[in-house]
Amino acid sequence: MYVHALYIGRDRKVTSSSQLGQYGELSNATRSATPRMPCSLQTLARRNLLLRHLKEARQLRRLSCKATGGGRVDRRDVLLGLGGAAAAGLATGRGAAIGAPIETPDLSSCQPADLPDTELDTNCCPTYGTGITYFSPLPASSPLRVRPAAHLVDAEYLAKYERAVALMKQLPADDPRSFEQQWRVHCAYCGGAYDQVGFPDLELQVHNCWLFFPWHRFYVYFHERILGKLIGDDTFALPFWNWDAPGGITLPAIYANMSSPLYDERRNPAHQPPVPLDLDFSGTDPSIPRGQLIDMNLKIMYRQMVATAKKTELVLGQPYRAGDAPDPGAGSVENVPHGPVHVWMGDPRQPNAKDMGNFYSSARDPIFYAHHGNIDRLWNVWRGLRPGVNTDFADPDWLDASFLFYDEEARLVRVRVRDCLDTAALRYTYKDVGLPWLNDRPAKAASAGTPAPAASSFPSHLGQDHAGDGDEAQGIEDTAGEGRGGGGGGRGGDRDRRPIQHLHQVRRACERARERSRRRRGGGGFGVLRGERSAHATRDPAGQGEDKRAGQDGGEVRRLRPHGRHRGGRRQYGGHVAGAEVRWRDGHRRRRQHRLRQVKHVMHVVLYCMLLYLKRLFAPRVGARRGIL
Repeated sequence: MYVHALYIGRDRKVTSSSQLGQYGELSNATRSATPRMPCSLQTLARRNLLLRHLKEARQLRRLSCKATGGGRVDRRDVLLGLGGAAAAGLATGRGAAIGAPIETPDLSSCQPADLPDTELDTNCCPTYGTGITYFSPLPASSPLRVRPAAHLVDAEYLAKYERAVALMKQLPADDPRSFEQQWRVHCAYCGGAYDQVGFPDLELQVHNCWLFFPWHRFYVYFHERILGKLIGDDTFALPFWNWDAPGGITLPAIYANMSSPLYDERRNPAHQPPVPLDLDFSGTDPSIPRGQLIDMNLKIMYRQMVATAKKTELVLGQPYRAGDAPDPGAGSVENVPHGPVHVWMGDPRQPNAKDMGNFYSSARDPIFYAHHGNIDRLWNVWRGLRPGVNTDFADPDWLDASFLFYDEEARLVRVRVRDCLDTAALRYTYKDVGLPWLNDRPAKAASAGTPAPAASSFPSHLGQDHAGDGDEAQGIEDTAGEGRGGGGGGRGGDRDRRPIQHLHQVRRACERARERSRRRRGGGGFGVLRGERSAHATRDPAGQGEDKRAGQDGGEVRRLRPHGRHRGGRRQYGGHVAGAEVRWRDGHRRRRQHRLRQVKHVMHVVLYCMLLYLKRLFAPRVGARRGIL
């Protein structure tokens, strides 16, 4: 299995309190003796979106790493709240906790990154310059750059784009604006080449946390400005790969031309155009028709952008502050579809599925910048879906986190997260291409990574009764169920309030099913056949004796039992109608059983009282005759 989120911890060992500084810092000797884990998209087994991930991230997010015993404490266990007895002596008070924004890394202290054994000779450290300047936005009079969809560009734009990339690749290797240095920037920030300032035992990681979106926005932004400078066009804008729409579901053709500077030979040869992209790719291509795959992709987008995107942490990622262990938790979009697209593009013939299939090498492929252009676009889209509700973090530890990038003049620029929140101030925007997934709400809440079953999976008689009714044929959606299925919505999602007449339609359909059953059985049966009882037969709304007799001989269904591990009818069928029907029928059965238990209880009490009365009535007489009393 492939992973769509990054690894969660590091096997780092913290020694006794005598070797710890104020915040539990390790000595250089201890650090050098501790191996690092490689940064890869394929490091861990795939998780069920964010559900388990959030449970870990919410535990002991801020801690003081001061061991009270003499043993060794695993920092990974400490920061994830998994240490058990080893973490029993930690101080968890807020005053002793570590909380500050991630500081600008020291580029001069860049070290070998955490790479696989097959890539030990790869240097991820970019060129280091002096004279850091602070970021200042472009003047409001600067032209607004409009980023187009890659599959919709014309020949004039393509010629300009290819010339810009060719010029970047021709720059000297030590030029910080060169393509060679550009991909190293991503490799260094993702591969653990930098340590957190003040914490030499903790590496700096911009993935799998709340820094993912702002860091990559800056990264693509400066890459775009350098390209525009090289061709002398301050209106040039990078294209974005519109893989969330059916028209952009394949690799854009401009990247598939082998004679183009946009081509990368280290891509999966089986995923060239016109092969459609699987947004939930896990290593095996699905054997389903193209139209069904597109429909599945649209439902995945709705799930990741709407159903599991109710809170800021679920979209932008979990907090990551100075002194925190890397990878506290990724957001929904970073998990899927960001990760699967990387893996889908990577070349399985290469070690570690490079280029796109591994973080350290992914920026070598020009498609990387189009891919992350769409990721950046989706950040804007999410904020616009529910203005005032879908908002960014207001935490100063997020807003003041800072990084270093080279601009188009080869100057080292210090930026903060707060500097990139307004794309209008950055003077770029995206071409409006629509959101086809926004109205493609799944008919039934499905488990993470699994598309909702088609309407044809319903039993025949109810499916036929609702054929042509649109959403009613598949059941009514339950957004609360969607939240639980996606791993982040919880039980408090907004419920779909549909008219009660849908419930009457289900009842009438079940009555017709029972009538057909009676005809087949010669009129002598009650209820429906066993095969039909398994899903949709209901009690007669009039409550006549027919249903009572059916309950006695087993002809009536006493509870709907949907398939799968979710036994509740509302969860499985995903509809307000089915849920109401289950509750109505199940409540009747429970009330009947409760009345029977009451009658039995009363009978037992009466019998006990009678026995007690008889005992007291006859016991003195018997004892008197025997001379006892």
